[in-house]
Amino acid sequence: MQTSILIPTTPPLPGAALVDDVNDALATIATNFAGDTDPAALAPPYATWADTANGLLKRRNAAGTAWITLRKLWEYTPSTSDIAYYAQPIGLPHPLWDHLAGVSAPPTDNPGFRYIRLTASDSYNAGVLTGETVTGSAPNITATAVINDPSSPMNGQTVHLINTERNFLRAGSSGTLQSSQNASHSHGTANGTGFVISGNAGTTAAASGTGGTVWGSALNTGSAGGDEARPRSIGGTFYLRIR
Repeated sequence: MQTSILIPTTPPLPGAALVDDVNDALATIATNFAGDTDPAALAPPYATWADTANGLLKRRNAAGTAWITLRKLWEYTPSTSDIAYYAQPIGLPHPLWDHLAGVSAPPTDNPGFRYIRLTASDSYNAGVLTGETVTGSAPNITATAVINDPSSPMNGQTVHLINTERNFLRAGSSGTLQSSQNASHSHGTANGTGFVISGNAGTTAAASGTGGTVWGSALNTGSAGGDEARPRSIGGTFYLRIR
């Protein structure tokens, strides 16, 4: 509503008309001069205008000569505790050590942002993920889901649920999944002596000369590894902001 917020003081001041003027002035103040027409002629310095034509919230400057844009009209004003969650860009996976006391997941009921936890079958993601699939077995699990949030610029995109996959992030080739592998390499010997491999008996050094005489003790190689190749690491729970 847009009307003058100044009540006439010149007599006569009829009661019914005065009540109407007061109500209109209060409504104008309560709705921040809401309307698509510039209320500059009505608004004093520091007044707020809900510019419905441009979807902006504006405030009159101290001199009363111009409007200063504050923010989008329908944009949520964050609380102090939520500001940190706005700081993360959309599409950036980041870990939280949520096993520690005092560390909690981003809230899911804030209209200004929404995160997903990159974990399969997680109630935290209720309503914003669909088409979840998990295939393979550890350590070769592939887990994906489709973002289902019309208010997200990532709506319809497929994301990897890396907490379930236990995949590392690597620079370059964004979104490309690579299987584990070792770099091609070879092993040499300290001298020119050849070797003979004899089934389960191990590997022995072969004597020079004819006849293929085998000498030395057999050397069996054992395995000290597990079921995957990985560097020394420590886990974190990854989240992704989707809006």
